[in-house]
Amino acid sequence: IIYDMSADQLGGVMSGKDVETSFLVETFIRMKELVQGKATYDIGLAGGVMDPQLLIKATMPEGSIYNEKIKNVYCEVVDSLDNLWLFKKEHHHFFADTLYYESDRNYYLSGRGTLPLDMEDSLGFYAKIKGNVLAHLPRYEAFFEEADVQGEMEIEVHGSLNRPKFEYFR
Repeated sequence: IIYDMSADQLGGVMSGKDVETSFLVETFIRMKELVQGKATYDIGLAGGVMDPQLLIKATMPEGSIYNEKIKNVYCEVVDSLDNLWLFKKEHHHFFADTLYYESDRNYYLSGRGTLPLDMEDSLGFYAKIKGNVLAHLPRYEAFFEEADVQGEMEIEVHGSLNRPKFEYFR
């Protein structure tokens, strides 16, 4: 990491290959269950000392996000580190310009938007899903034991992770 005192700016890049993501996530935000699997990544740090941004590009051949098994993950995200509160998840909002993954439940998701790490913070995310679009229905409604409906759908979600509001559904 390089610090330019005259401009009060930080900059640097860190890269890794086949690194266990749960250790990285646990180190920075204490949420080991958020992402698990081996990833290849580039992490850049840029901006002012009191408001740097973390720029992340990562690929993960297989793993899990919030305990959902996934494969072929690719993402480009920016994390705003408000006043260097690096270890408090309520200060983190991932701005995903590109997110793509395949689920073990036979669907593909591509999307973009804001994903908070705090379950109560606001989110705004657009996604396009192809394949088994109702794969998660049994997870949220006990009446359904299994769901396998092939198709496409687009959704836009706001609210919070605990209280999502589907603003657009097609």
